[in-house]
Amino acid sequence: MNAFYHSHLTSLTLDDALTSIGQETFVNARITSLVLDKSLTTISNSAFYWAPLTSLRLDNALTSIGDSTFYEAQLTSLKLDDSLVNVGEMAFLSSNLTSLTLGKSLQSIGYGAFADSVLTSLVLDDALSTIGSYAFVGSHLTSLTLDKSLTSIDGDVFADSPLLSLTLDDALISIGGSAFYNAQLTSLKLDRSLTSIGRNSFYNSPLISLELDSNLTTIGRNAFHFANLGCLNNNSHIGIGLLGTGLESFALLPTCWQTRIPV
Repeated sequence: MNAFYHSHLTSLTLDDALTSIGQETFVNARITSLVLDKSLTTISNSAFYWAPLTSLRLDNALTSIGDSTFYEAQLTSLKLDDSLVNVGEMAFLSSNLTSLTLGKSLQSIGYGAFADSVLTSLVLDDALSTIGSYAFVGSHLTSLTLDKSLTSIDGDVFADSPLLSLTLDDALISIGGSAFYNAQLTSLKLDRSLTSIGRNSFYNSPLISLELDSNLTTIGRNAFHFANLGCLNNNSHIGIGLLGTGLESFALLPTCWQTRIPV
């Protein structure tokens, strides 16, 4: 722990024998360039906290990145290799990432992991099953594809991200509260697997087109508040099986919508 705390190193290559980096090892060091070699499997919490990294190479043995590991790193691009299974809480908080590639084995992204990044697009791969709350809050995402293994999106995950394009895959079951708060989506198709939408999920999203499937059972309060949706046609599924829905979910929509929504 704290082995290179506040050191003036600017670049570092870690050799083949190293298997782990301890907690707070390089806190506030001056490292800008880092190469992690093949035997390294674990980077512990806050290992490079406040280190102004601009270049990072992760090799294919790394399985876990701890909490706050690269907090405030100045990275602009990052490729996570296929060995990586877990990205911890706030791992890349306030980084300058504009490009991110997630490896095929990644299963979980922790709370606030990429919050306040400047990412503009993201594809989530097949193995990913969990995205923690606030994981991408305040990012600059405009395009997002959620892949087949993801079953739930926690609260506030993409809040305040100016999403224009969102693709939801068949496995998604629930969307948490404020998950897409302030997203700039204009159209949305919710797939058959989805059963629950949390409160404020799409609050202040200027939706003009929305397709709800008949399997959806719950829509939380103010989920589509300030949406810009027009009136429904007779073929719409809205209102079918919406057991937890109240008029607040679609507040400020035209009267012709509200009369078709069960209370």
